[in-house]
Amino acid sequence: MRAARKPFDHRHSSSASQVPGSSATKKVPCPSHPISAHSGSRTSHRAATGADAPHGVPGRLVALLAVASGMTVANLYYAQPLLASLRDVFHITTATAGVLITLTQVGYVIGMLFLVPLGDRLEKRGLITALLTVTTLALVAAGLATGFPMLLVASLISGGTSVVAQILVPFAASLAPDHARGRIVGRVMSGLLTGILLSRTLSSLVSDIAGWRVVYLGSAVLMALLAVPLRFALPKHAPTTTVPYHHVLRSTVTLVRTHPCCCVAASTRRRCSAPSAPSGPPSPTS
Repeated sequence: MRAARKPFDHRHSSSASQVPGSSATKKVPCPSHPISAHSGSRTSHRAATGADAPHGVPGRLVALLAVASGMTVANLYYAQPLLASLRDVFHITTATAGVLITLTQVGYVIGMLFLVPLGDRLEKRGLITALLTVTTLALVAAGLATGFPMLLVASLISGGTSVVAQILVPFAASLAPDHARGRIVGRVMSGLLTGILLSRTLSSLVSDIAGWRVVYLGSAVLMALLAVPLRFALPKHAPTTTVPYHHVLRSTVTLVRTHPCCCVAASTRRRCSAPSAPSGPPSPTS
C-alpha cells in the first residue's frame, strides 16, 4: 500500500525546499546580499549631493538671486511716491518733478542698450559688483542732493546701473540644468516682480516716517550690503564671446531686426510698468 501523503506544512514553505528523489527536506539558506553595503553608501551619497542642489543650483543661491533682482529693480520706482515732497522741497512744479521719473527710466533704457551686452563680453560676477558699487554711490548722491539738477543726474546714473536685474536673470538661466531652468528662472522673476510691486509702498511708508532722503540713503545701504553676498556666492562665469564691444552692440541691432516681436513685448512691458501721473493740484513756479 502507498503510504499516506504527508500534509503540506506552510510553516516550512519559505525556509525549506523538497529535493526530488528524497523524502527528506533540506534547509536552503537565504543568500546574503553582497551589494547591501554598497547600496547604503550609494544612497547616502545621493542624499548628500541631491539634498543640497536638487535642481542643480542651491536653493539659497536661487533665493539670493531673486532678492537681488527685486531690490535692484525697485530703485526705478522709489521716486514715484516722493514727487509731492520733492516739489515742496525744491520749489518746482509738478511737471518738473515728473522729469525725475522720466530720466530714471531713460537711464534704465541706456543701461539695457549699453551695459547689459557687457554681460557677454566681461566676467559677470565682476560686472555685477561694479554696477552695484556705482548704484550705491549714485543713491548716496541722490540722498544728499542739494538741488534738483543733482538729483536728476544721480537718478539717471542709478537708473542705468539698476540693470543688474537683467544680468542676474540670464545668469540664473545659465547656471540651471535643462530640466529645471524654467522653474529657477520663474523664481528669480518672481523676486523681480515682487520688488516692482513693493517698491512704491515701501518708499511711501519710509518717506512718511523719516523723510524722502532716507529712501535713497537706505537703498544705498541695501545695495552695498547686497554686493557682498553676491560677490562671494556667485560662481565665476567666463565671458561667452571675445568679439569687440561694438560688434556686440551691432548684434543687438541685428537681433531687433530679426525678431521684431521682442520690441513689441518690451514696449508692452514698459507701458504696463510706467508710472502714473502725479496727483494733486499744481503748485506755482518759484
